[in-house]
Amino acid sequence: MLTRLWSIAKQYNEFGRDVEAFAESLEILVEVIQKADQKLHHFALSPNAELRWDWRSLRQIIGDCEQTLEDCDDLLIRNSKYASGSGPLRNIEWNLLLQADVDSLQRRIQQHTSKLRLALTPFEMLVSLLDQFHKPSIVLLTATGTSSRESGRMLGICTSIS
Repeated sequence: MLTRLWSIAKQYNEFGRDVEAFAESLEILVEVIQKADQKLHHFALSPNAELRWDWRSLRQIIGDCEQTLEDCDDLLIRNSKYASGSGPLRNIEWNLLLQADVDSLQRRIQQHTSKLRLALTPFEMLVSLLDQFHKPSIVLLTATGTSSRESGRMLGICTSIS
């Protein structure tokens, strides 16, 4: 407890780093989704091929990350005085007024991050799968089907993973 009382600036700055890492994780998710979508368009025979996902579904899975980030940023901005050094009064203020909010926000970040990892996996797998295929292989796969309907189903396996 004594260590906790004397490390308010450290706790504030660590919380800020946690928030930044969470924001970066969200950016990585967006990049991976965009990369998967670009690769799908590159390899697809149909110009209308697209990933079947939307932000609403993703938000239902991982939660309202934007609100969590806003709440974290708001707390950090309103309480920036804790970033540089601390004295006994600031330690008491932090522990009485802010620690519960910080703990709650950190739990929210951890929950989002766990769900984010789960949501990211299928998109990473799609990118990896598409990296292993080359367009000629997909054309060959669809050209060997006995009917256009069957070959379309086979192409769907390759291009509609979501």
